[in-house]
Amino acid sequence: MLVRRLQVLLGILVLLLLLDFATLAYSLYEGPFPSVVERGAPTAYRNLYVHVPLSIAAYAVLTVAALAALAFMVSRRLELYELSDTAVKLGVPLGLASFLTGSVWASESWGAFWTWDPRQVSILILVLAYSLYFAVSASVRDPDRRPLISSAYIFAAYATVPLSFIIPRVAESLHPTPEQTRVFVGGAPELFLLRLASTAILAVTAVFVLFQLRRRSTRGGLLH
Repeated sequence: MLVRRLQVLLGILVLLLLLDFATLAYSLYEGPFPSVVERGAPTAYRNLYVHVPLSIAAYAVLTVAALAALAFMVSRRLELYELSDTAVKLGVPLGLASFLTGSVWASESWGAFWTWDPRQVSILILVLAYSLYFAVSASVRDPDRRPLISSAYIFAAYATVPLSFIIPRVAESLHPTPEQTRVFVGGAPELFLLRLASTAILAVTAVFVLFQLRRRSTRGGLLH
């Protein structure tokens, strides 16, 4: 049953990878972007189709991590902790990719890779909080206590996700608002939404594929 489930998930993952690559390539070449911007080249706003989907994918994966962590704390089913841990291990690279692509965009549009903009600060806090998770988990020497303490940390760290949405709205920020983004992609909103959905669904599917591989490895299926 586990092998069959893994095969199905791998097949879905490959299809989603192809869809994501196709929508990315089409968006970069055909997707709309502002004709005039205050600073930098308008073509830099093609980053909308890279940076924003990566950010949404990171949020989606970290939401899976938080929900699985909460479910583990309630049920104490170890596989839920393993799912949460797996999601964080993918969520951190996605969050870092979001931060880096945002910094590249900031360099073009704001004149510097780092400007202490509230959005940049909040994303950096998110990445650092979840990166610290690995140190927290490794510091718990008791293997019986590690899942509970790690899950509690994962769930608490999720506060940085809504924080990254709230801070730019309550503090002055150079970061484009959702309303401005809608104007930027006004010529093809469906394409932009497809990019967001494609990357987020791909990332969440990847979590479950990695989780199934982890379970199979634990059972010795990949070791013998």
